[in-house]
Amino acid sequence: MRKKLKPIYEKARKGDIRHSLADISKAKEKMGFQPNYSWKKV
Repeated sequence: MRKKLKPIYEKARKGDIRHSLADISKAKEKMGFQPNYSWKKV
């Protein structure tokens, strides 16, 4: 069962990460990591 949720945006807090550029290429290369979900499919 999937529900459509609307995000609630608030002002940034001290210590919040503004931008994140995660790269899992090393985990894939060295450990054969494969994520269970893809952002493209979500």
